[in-house]
Amino acid sequence: MSKLWLAIVIILLLAVASGGWFVYKTTQTKTPSIFNQPTSTNSQQSVPTPTKSQIPLTNYTDESGFSFQYPSDFQVQPATDLKANEYTKLALSGKGQQFNFSFTDTKFKTIADWLKSDPMAKGATLSGAATLGGLSAEQYAKDNRLYTIAIDQGVLYLIDGPSDSSAESTYTTLTDTFKFAGQETTTSPSNSGAGSDTVYEDEEVIE
Repeated sequence: MSKLWLAIVIILLLAVASGGWFVYKTTQTKTPSIFNQPTSTNSQQSVPTPTKSQIPLTNYTDESGFSFQYPSDFQVQPATDLKANEYTKLALSGKGQQFNFSFTDTKFKTIADWLKSDPMAKGATLSGAATLGGLSAEQYAKDNRLYTIAIDQGVLYLIDGPSDSSAESTYTTLTDTFKFAGQETTTSPSNSGAGSDTVYEDEEVIE
C-alpha cells in the first residue's frame, strides 16, 4: 500500500514539474537576434522621380487662316518672299531642331499622286497615318526627316521635322494642336488670288 502511495506522489511531482517547465518556456521573453532578421542593401521605399519642368506653349496664328502651338523656347520664322502658289511657308527652330511648314497650290489630287510625281517624295517610306486640322494625313520618313502630308481641294499641306526621338514630343504638339481658324465650310486656307467659300474669324496674328 505504501508503494502505491509513493508511486502516486512521484507521478504528481513529475506532473507539477513538467507543467512548471512548460509555463516557464512559453512565458520566457526571447531576445531578438540579428541573424533572424533579413537584411537588404536596397531600400524598398519608392523615391519620387524628378520630372523636367514643362515648357509652356505659345500659340501661333498665321494670316492665311490656321494656327498651332509650339514650345515657347522655339522661334517661328515666317517667309516673306512667298510665290504666287504658296499660302504660307515658315520655319520653327529651337534646341538645334527645325520644323518646316509649307502649304501650296498643287495639281495632285491625292497623296498617292504626290508620291509618284514629286521628286521630294522619292525614297520616302510610309511611317503611319495622322490627321492635320481634321484632314486625313499620312506620314513618311526620308533622310532622318518625318513628313506629314495632306491634300485637300487643290492645296498641299506639308510639315516636316526631325524623325529622331528627341523631336517626337515637339512634332506631336505641332500636329495635334494644328487647326484651321473659324472654318465653316472647307478646311483650305484663304488666298486672295484664289476663290474660297471658307469663312475665317479675325484673330491676332503673331509676326
